[in-house]
Amino acid sequence: MDFTIIPFLRQDEIHNTLFTNDLKFKYVSKWERAREEQNAARLCQSEKKLECQLTDLKDNINMELKCHVATETYIRQTIAVSNYIRG
Repeated sequence: MDFTIIPFLRQDEIHNTLFTNDLKFKYVSKWERAREEQNAARLCQSEKKLECQLTDLKDNINMELKCHVATETYIRQTIAVSNYIRG
């Protein structure tokens, strides 16, 4: 048996292992970056949806305040007219 070949075989195994590990690392790194981009896109979409809801709620609050003021004004005027008519 020729023992001079064994170190070369081990070096090839080491080289193959290093090469395989490097490929795996690059694959996982790209996968992680893709996941980060996907999560960022989902987050941005969720933020836009919440911003639209916030705008709608603010509009509803403003409308309710206007209705409240109009109703209060109507009631005050009605009471004033009633008091005027009574005397």
